[in-house]
Amino acid sequence: MKFPRMVEIIPPGKKNNWRVEHFGLSEEEAHMLAVRDIANPERLTKEWTPPGMYARLMCDHTVWMTDTNTERTTHQYWMGQAHGHVMVGGLGLGMCVCGLLEKPEVTEVTVVELHQEVIDLVKPHLNKVAQRYKKPLYILYGDVNIYQPNAVFDCIWLDIWPTICADNLDQMDMLIERYDKYLRCGSAGPYCSWVKCWSQDELYPDEQDPDIVDLCNKCGANVYEDDDYYIDNGLVVCAECKECLDD
Repeated sequence: MKFPRMVEIIPPGKKNNWRVEHFGLSEEEAHMLAVRDIANPERLTKEWTPPGMYARLMCDHTVWMTDTNTERTTHQYWMGQAHGHVMVGGLGLGMCVCGLLEKPEVTEVTVVELHQEVIDLVKPHLNKVAQRYKKPLYILYGDVNIYQPNAVFDCIWLDIWPTICADNLDQMDMLIERYDKYLRCGSAGPYCSWVKCWSQDELYPDEQDPDIVDLCNKCGANVYEDDDYYIDNGLVVCAECKECLDD
């Protein structure tokens, strides 16, 4: 599952107290972040983010989402399992939506977002992505805690929290139970229906896929034990990106 670089899709903008920013990460800053993650045992995700330009969604002084590797990692597995009609709770920067639209197994995407400001900042640019892949994209203003869909879905992904925190678990369990009845029974093909919440794999580590070795440091794709992959300066690189580096 690959996610695009959001600085290439969503421009900086501001709507009331919400804003999209582009920010740079230098080699020194990337190294300091990596050292901090390794040294802090309370950090649940420890992913190397290379130097470069990134996007983030802010509300006042709170970071709600970025497209750094840490963020990509926590979406990677379940977005890779997505298929059919996918519902997403929480729009954020639209990184997951872009990845879903590009995925051949996904036929349409419905997003429910609580904040109109976020919709105004992000939706116009995601509509262009949907047009490129010729897939229906519905971005609705609403609260996933009380939203009542008029459709059923093959997969439901709920991402409404700014941080990974055990305090979110009760709400996650409630939402999973609530949306289970909106899953399509007996999804077609080799896939099954599911409803999952962002970061629940980090909070419930036993549910993680044990066959995933890491993410490719270049493209962000899952790298499995049986895949051909390489180690470049201590970082995992998938076979496809290795070929590009060699050319």
